[in-house]
Amino acid sequence: MTTTPTCQRPDHEDYEVVRDGIQHRDQRARQRWRCVAPDGTFHRFLGALSITRTDEGVCPTCERPYVPSEGPTSPARYEYLVREIAGALVAIGSGDTYTQVAEQLRIRAWGNRQWKRKNSTHPQGALVAEWLAQYGPVVAAPYAETEWPDTLVLDSTRFMHTDRETGVSSELFCVFFAYGYPSDGTKARMWKMAASVSDTGQDWADFLATLPGKPRVIVCDDDSNIKAGIRSHWYRGRGVLIHSCEYHLYQRAHKAMDSDKVPDDSPVRQALRVAFHSLKEWDVLRDAVRIEGAPTLKKWMSQKNTMVTRQLARRAEVSVYSNGAVEAPIRVIRRDLESRAWYFRNRARMDLLLEVMRLHLNQVATPETYAQAIREHLDAMGGAPTNQRHQWDPKGSPSLRR
Repeated sequence: MTTTPTCQRPDHEDYEVVRDGIQHRDQRARQRWRCVAPDGTFHRFLGALSITRTDEGVCPTCERPYVPSEGPTSPARYEYLVREIAGALVAIGSGDTYTQVAEQLRIRAWGNRQWKRKNSTHPQGALVAEWLAQYGPVVAAPYAETEWPDTLVLDSTRFMHTDRETGVSSELFCVFFAYGYPSDGTKARMWKMAASVSDTGQDWADFLATLPGKPRVIVCDDDSNIKAGIRSHWYRGRGVLIHSCEYHLYQRAHKAMDSDKVPDDSPVRQALRVAFHSLKEWDVLRDAVRIEGAPTLKKWMSQKNTMVTRQLARRAEVSVYSNGAVEAPIRVIRRDLESRAWYFRNRARMDLLLEVMRLHLNQVATPETYAQAIREHLDAMGGAPTNQRHQWDPKGSPSLRR
């Protein structure tokens, strides 16, 4: 049955609301309603969520027959359906560009009836970007993380631009990644992604300050900026075990051996394979390096010995030993953003895009769940989405550029 809307006028709560024909002024015909006072006077309205008229049929989801007055909803006096907005947000979260999504929307919404569209209904990339600003926080809210988990894996990636004329490369912005392992037994997942104009220690401290709580363990590459940010935010890192990624330590030691042309059958290479499993096996590698005498390898050992020795002494307290969990998501984000990185200049909107991409990576983004969240939001707001224009940057001052 069609759900009867409530009149938005606060003094009309007890008035009777009945159907009142169809409104044809919009591109899609809509169910109109009449709000009738006890004395018989009335006014017409469409409802905070307008019900569009459609042909009779059967719902493909629940297989229940429906009548024309039970069509899909759209925001009040708006040309596009809630489910089309939800589908657009799912699509950009999966990596489609705003322009691609707008073109797909045009085909799905109007099909062979495109000649009937008003100029105001022509979907463009800017329209999809505006939907992200208006409804991105709405669909992301149910999945927002409220504090840092027990174990956190940190990494980042830089997006560069190369001038075609000069061949000079410059950094555009960075994206920070945090993958979390909760202590409550729930599934490990991408915890947070955010854009930054740079990746200094202070930038990492600011990123860690966006959520309360303190992780027990942080796993990261042997990156001085990440470690500086941890120690800055949590007062010299007290209470946080910082575990350098064992895979990256292995790779750098292997590279040092290649530089020194250490033979493949050397005891040093054999010792490296298990060197990060215990203090005993690390001592075997250290002794082998001393005997081998390879200069690059000895330099690497002298730089890392104290840190690795301290790390191995408490390895039993750690359950994650590398930052491999974020490497696949980083590749996905780079694949989806790298070719258009030059065009991203607004940090707030970039963070919203990263948030819907995070939901896609966590496999919780569906048109159905997004549409439900948008409908509930619009119903609470009287059909009008929250104005997000405060996110716009001052002219000539992009927030995602140095």
